Amino acid sequence: MLGVLLDRIRGNHVANEIMTMLGKLGMDRFFYMLFYKYFEKHPSVAMRNSSAYFNRHEKDIEMIKGWLADEKSKKIWEQMIEFRKTMNYKLHPGRELPQYFVKEIIQFNQNERFIDCGGFDGATSLEFIHSLKILGGGYESIVIFEPDKLNVRLIKEKTTDRDHIVLIEKGLWNKHANIGFRGSGNSSSKVIELDENCTDFSSTETIEVVAMDDVAECKDATFIKMDLEGSEMMALKGAEKIIKRNKPKLAVCIYHSDQDMLEIIQYIHSLVPEYKLFVRQHANSYNETVLYAVV
Repeated sequence: MLGVLLDRIRGNHVANEIMTMLGKLGMDRFFYMLFYKYFEKHPSVAMRNSSAYFNRHEKDIEMIKGWLADEKSKKIWEQMIEFRKTMNYKLHPGRELPQYFVKEIIQFNQNERFIDCGGFDGATSLEFIHSLKILGGGYESIVIFEPDKLNVRLIKEKTTDRDHIVLIEKGLWNKHANIGFRGSGNSSSKVIELDENCTDFSSTETIEVVAMDDVAECKDATFIKMDLEGSEMMALKGAEKIIKRNKPKLAVCIYHSDQDMLEIIQYIHSLVPEYKLFVRQHANSYNETVLYAVV
């Protein structure tokens, strides 16, 4: 029974969200150290899968490490890979805040056009406005993509007195389509690719998804943030033209899968080789690992 519970901590998103909440209370370190004693002798399925995946891609890891722009990024990224494999909290780099608007990486201009991909309740867009006041800068527009109806209501409530905010109640993908979606009214809402033969649609709905390249309000983007619960790669492919043309600042979550930890970095580097790439960790768990790209 204990093994099942602990395996879910490493392999289940909801359980990991609980650990993130414990982190905000300063209790996660204790639990992770406790869990590691178990995991050290009884690796979970997720840990074994992570180890196998990263071991197969040692050459890619070495190549990507060479692309990262500072020693801090290289260390954090390697530590988070090892943490995903072992759950050894002694290897965890710890978290730093703020997320997405890291002073040592992000430099604002006076006419930012911010694209908030995965707007949740609007908090990140409001934090963007707050960061502009602190770090200097201004914005022409904010575009928020959020398909979850409950989250849309929260965004409207929180941004009602803000100017130049466009809310697009759609998801992001590499093309225009209708696709499965599991809404939760929180940050865990996500797109679900449904098998054509699937008959269990009880926990899903269908939403409209679009490619950012096809959205007029995004054509002059200067800063794109993505936290899409695993859909980041598809959304990046749908923003390829904008990224190549504008070379906007990017803040993209790479923690949703082991593959994302490598493939998102490889893809962005292939689009704009001159990007300076940074990695920062913003939670005391394996959530909130973010790749930053700036020119």
